[in-house]
Amino acid sequence: MTQKKAVYSEEFRKRTIEHIIENGMSVTKASKDFGIGSSTLSKWLKAYREKYGIPTNYTQRGKKPEKTTEELNNRIKELEKLAKKQEKEIRDREETVEILKKSLHIFMQPRE
Repeated sequence: MTQKKAVYSEEFRKRTIEHIIENGMSVTKASKDFGIGSSTLSKWLKAYREKYGIPTNYTQRGKKPEKTTEELNNRIKELEKLAKKQEKEIRDREETVEILKKSLHIFMQPRE
């Protein structure tokens, strides 16, 4: 059995979307609260934002400010120091493994 498609008035759609925007609700929460499908609410919200020129949360945040050359150079130096430290740790561990291998070889020989 098929369900009848719900028809909502333009006024109801507008008031619902205004409520969502004013209260900072997520579409998912509003969907549960109002008993309306989240995809339906998303379409209404998109149309409302386009009609009234309201930016989305994404466009309100905008782009991250670009880092300066000095900040990038400082980050490069930090990463180079970290890489050198990790290389030293790797060499130390490799040395420890070699010592343990030699020790194991000595202890595995039969005793007389």
